[in-house]
Amino acid sequence: MRLIALALACGACATSACPEPWGAERAAPARSAVTASDRPEADGSEAPRARGPSTTPAAPVAVGFRSAALATRFWWIDQASRWSDAHTQPEHLQAMQAAAALTPPERAALAAYATVRTRHSGSPSGDDAPRLDALPPRLDVHERFAEAFVAATELEAALGRLALPPADAAVLRNAFARLGPRIDKRHAARDSLEVAQGQLAEAAERAKLAQFVGRVARFYGVGAAVEGPMDAVLVPAPEGRLRATALGRTLILPVPPGFTRSPQDRAELLGVVAHEAGHYLLSLASDEARRRVTREIDGRLGLPNLRRANVLDEAMQTALGNLVFMRRAFPEYSGEQRPLYAYDPSADHPYAVDALARALAPHIEALLDVEDVFSQEFLRIAARAHRDLFSPSLRHHTRVLSLLAEDEDTTSSFTGLFAAKSRARYGGDDIARFFAETRDGNAPRFTVGTRRWLAAERAQFKEHEALLASALGSLVRGKVACTVARFSPERGAFDVLVVGEDHSALRRMLVAIHRGLSTPAGRAACL
Repeated sequence: MRLIALALACGACATSACPEPWGAERAAPARSAVTASDRPEADGSEAPRARGPSTTPAAPVAVGFRSAALATRFWWIDQASRWSDAHTQPEHLQAMQAAAALTPPERAALAAYATVRTRHSGSPSGDDAPRLDALPPRLDVHERFAEAFVAATELEAALGRLALPPADAAVLRNAFARLGPRIDKRHAARDSLEVAQGQLAEAAERAKLAQFVGRVARFYGVGAAVEGPMDAVLVPAPEGRLRATALGRTLILPVPPGFTRSPQDRAELLGVVAHEAGHYLLSLASDEARRRVTREIDGRLGLPNLRRANVLDEAMQTALGNLVFMRRAFPEYSGEQRPLYAYDPSADHPYAVDALARALAPHIEALLDVEDVFSQEFLRIAARAHRDLFSPSLRHHTRVLSLLAEDEDTTSSFTGLFAAKSRARYGGDDIARFFAETRDGNAPRFTVGTRRWLAAERAQFKEHEALLASALGSLVRGKVACTVARFSPERGAFDVLVVGEDHSALRRMLVAIHRGLSTPAGRAACL
């Protein structure tokens, strides 16, 4: 099977008796039981009441399909510029160069474009304002930049929407002028996207895609927040592992040459559309739902992987689009024996999204017709599945954090062991500032230092007195290094204290954390 959208492969029914299409409302299957042991730690919030399936049909969310020359030019220039390793892939540049080597002016235009693109995409420094968020952003800065070109039909309209400085706008005009003809020529003789969009629209109608997306919106509790129909913009793509993406209500759907020729191709692309629509819908979650989900998943359980850390978000959409939707709409196309989501061998848990999606899919089927269930009953089920797949490890809380370290040597030991998506660092003289600046944040807080330093500065650690007393008390009993953690329901994250008799003992303790030390909530873990 060819690969598209992060190598997502679509699934089908595991049994011969497949459920009915999505055209009509139906009663939800029996809900999965949730026991008291599945509930998060008590934090004073009221336990949600169990509810039955809704008797009111969900409002459909229409998905249209279109293509546009400006969107194609933008997507190829944006990807070929390689302005970001996280948001671009090398296949587009490789395909351009395979057709004909780039000229020096074309290379210069791409490099200048990448500079402007980075400047207007809010690229984080990695050390600023660490914050957990388990759900997709409503529309990130770099996505707003792309949306301007994908939503427009003329270059000047897109530039006007971005309101760039004149010099930056001139750079973009030059990039489109230099590379636009090459891109147009490459795709002039390829399969018509106009034909593909018609085929997909017809297949989506038969599969009741709009009704399914409407039910997903109700499941996430965001039906009232959806602002009009969704727009899937088809762009030609080279062969390879490609990435569809959601820019708010606009979806970019790369289509390799000839990919929509068979019914199975079209079914797989619709599964990708359902997957990406889920990202958009989940981004509309209320602030309270976002806070609750982030606290119980990222805050309590941590981030299993550093790269593609949004495991729950991706697993949810993979389960919805590539399992639940495909089982219902296209049961004849089996694919569950293959990975549903590309494994990542560089990750701590290469299988994270695929495995969690498979674990969640039966529960999503059971609860999809229950209104506004995602951040309540389903959240407890998701947390249980997360814990079962990824044993709680203190290392999972080092991906996004604020770090208070006694000195530069301690800082170097910590940062050398733990890579982070976002990390704020404070030195031994910054204790008051550390507490002042992180008190209202929701990222984990790590304090790392020797017993002598912590004892000397104990008066400044009033917020951590219980942690400090536990750790220092354990050291008195003959241990050389201890780690203790406490979850803060108010902040939605752990406070962690790592203390050693000396720097050698501290390093040994940090290595133990790196090797998978369980989160020591309740009492100290010591060496």
